[in-house]
Amino acid sequence: MKPSWKISLSVAVLALGALPALAQPVISAKSGVVSYVIGKVMVGDEVVKQSETKLTEVKENAVLRT
Repeated sequence: MKPSWKISLSVAVLALGALPALAQPVISAKSGVVSYVIGKVMVGDEVVKQSETKLTEVKENAVLRT
């Protein structure tokens, strides 16, 4: 292989390897998920706290109060 091909191949492998790092940790478009909170929000008797990595899921027949 010529040196330019090695460099191009290395850049392509690094670029493809970096794609998973750009992915979201959770799927925020899923129905029944609280992704943003302002003020006091409760699901059942538990207070929902703002978190970028852990979203609160509202189960079937659960009560969401604001």
